[in-house]
Amino acid sequence: MSLNTSLFYQIFPSDLLEEDLNQWGIVGTCSPPYRIGYATTITPDIVTQAINQGVNIIVSHHKAWDFMFEQKDAVIENLEKNSISNIWAHTPLDKCQFGTGVSLLELLNCSITASIDNGNGRVGKLNTSMTLSQVKSIFSREISEEPARAFDSGKNIVNIGTVTGAG
Repeated sequence: MSLNTSLFYQIFPSDLLEEDLNQWGIVGTCSPPYRIGYATTITPDIVTQAINQGVNIIVSHHKAWDFMFEQKDAVIENLEKNSISNIWAHTPLDKCQFGTGVSLLELLNCSITASIDNGNGRVGKLNTSMTLSQVKSIFSREISEEPARAFDSGKNIVNIGTVTGAG
């Protein structure tokens, strides 16, 4: 087992990795790992940022995509040329206890009450009810992103479900 594969098995529970073998992977090989960066999706721009910041392992939720950004070959070539590894974990990151859905609910101080979508999502209960505008404000502040919303009825929310990714 390579150093990077071993590292992967130290981060994620092995049952999650073995359940969905095509939902995670490792591209490139660096050794020894000395600086780790994170990106949701890896693109040529992300690799350039990693080079500039001395990162030699990029952990990402998604691998380099041909079907969406048509940049897979450029990403892989740039990773190899600069001895940078990409460890990507789609389903394992969604399903694990420190994953995306759980982390989003924790930002709102939710108690996790259920698992949904075959473990890919979670349901959380807020300690104090709040409006959608208040939830949006917390996410905007905490993750430096502007969450999308279609309609705020002004009614208070108590339970929130998260299914990350294509949702």
